[in-house]
Amino acid sequence: MTNKEVWNQYKEYSQTTSEISRKFAFAGIAICWLFRDHNNDFPTLVMIAIIFLLIFFLFDLLQYLISTLLLKRWIRKEEIKMWESTGELDGNYNKPTWIDIPAFSFFIIKLLSLIISFFLLGIWLF
Repeated sequence: MTNKEVWNQYKEYSQTTSEISRKFAFAGIAICWLFRDHNNDFPTLVMIAIIFLLIFFLFDLLQYLISTLLLKRWIRKEEIKMWESTGELDGNYNKPTWIDIPAFSFFIIKLLSLIISFFLLGIWLF
């Protein structure tokens, strides 16, 4: 397996994980909505689960937003350097590893938030 194939597989796995986890998060919100009382209030554990689901959505957005901004800033600087040295934009760019650290961190945080929310719902149900 080539390096490119491995990274493509990694990309596919992370995209699929994000898509599936988003569906679970929406389902979690719907499940929480069912547990409202007659005053439209939520039990404490359910409310905490909702907060963790909202944290999930926040970090889901941040994962892509921050990554986009960092990559845009970095590639623009690299393009300017490339243009000044070769007069072209095409070439090989060595992306630094630090650019992916925020995205991966947010990926882990959002998945942990989702797991915690369902754990809390499970505790409340049983």
